[in-house]
Amino acid sequence: MELIQNNPYRIAGILSNATERELQKQKTKIKAYTKVGKEIKSDFDFQILGSIDRTEDSVIKAFSNVEQNQDKVNYSLFWFLNASPFDNTAIEYLKNGDEEKALEIWEKVTNDKDVNSKNFSAFNNLGTYKLLSEDKSDIKTGIEAKIKLIESEYFESFVHSVADETYTIDNQKQSEKLIDELLTQFKNQFSSSETLQLFSGCNGTTQKYLSKKFTEEPLHKIESQIESCKKKRKADKSRSYEFGLKLFTNTKDDLSLLKSLLGTSDLKYKAVADQLANEIMQCGIDYFNESQENDSSEDFLKQAQELNETALSIAIGKLTRDRAKDSLATLEEMKDREVAQAIALLQSVKDAYETNEQQIRQQVKAHNFK
Repeated sequence: MELIQNNPYRIAGILSNATERELQKQKTKIKAYTKVGKEIKSDFDFQILGSIDRTEDSVIKAFSNVEQNQDKVNYSLFWFLNASPFDNTAIEYLKNGDEEKALEIWEKVTNDKDVNSKNFSAFNNLGTYKLLSEDKSDIKTGIEAKIKLIESEYFESFVHSVADETYTIDNQKQSEKLIDELLTQFKNQFSSSETLQLFSGCNGTTQKYLSKKFTEEPLHKIESQIESCKKKRKADKSRSYEFGLKLFTNTKDDLSLLKSLLGTSDLKYKAVADQLANEIMQCGIDYFNESQENDSSEDFLKQAQELNETALSIAIGKLTRDRAKDSLATLEEMKDREVAQAIALLQSVKDAYETNEQQIRQQVKAHNFK
């Protein structure tokens, strides 16, 4: 994970609960080394994270990024701290490249346990380690460890370990910041459904926030598409079939995502689904009326039916569904009427032919008789 590999604390070469004195000492040392182009290594580069490229600019930026208390907390949640004998031993293993031993220690003091005064830092460290994995199961465990820490009463102990002891923080807002950052990190790595699955072990508060984050964009996109289609339809009703079909195609994926996130009983989903269905339906109605008047297409009735059937498949509310059913029934009547008219026309042609043929035969007979 980028935010861990290039964490300001890693570039600075310190743990996130380093004292102010340790921080200033490291700052002076690392700046002096980078200024003359001399490579500097830290005990906390950690082999598991791969190589690190320290430049003068990156070092200056790293120390600047961990000056404020809020920033210290934010970046600490994606790094390691040494706040207990367990951490001390595990970090020594990690420095030596023995990841399994380090992991074993942190898992031993966190698995099936609540966050307490002795293991709060282990929850953070375990979470950071797990987030480095490419395995979704590990990442899921890492997220759960972080959220569990932030939502616990001992998160204050974590905060005071990495920031000033007078600093206070809103647990819920910090949880949301963590989620936002994780979503940014996962954006090009996982699909929406995969990302949601990573958070599936978290509580209702997290799920509610995720639902809000994931529904805002598709809702806005669908509503924008509806408004755009409405303007085009009113400006050129003869192309309403084309506009309605395009509206469905452009919103299909977003509507499917909302359905999976919210369910069909959710009021927001009902509202946007019915808005979409009504606009597609109106495209069908306008197209039929326009085509009937101008006789511009032989398939206008079939195409209008297609749009109304699409609208019915989307609609949730009773009023919208009833409207779609009524429109389809009307179109079916028109179709039956056309069929009946066609049959009557064919019959009249047949009758006329038979009558004409009979008259011709009679004339032939009369001629032969003479």
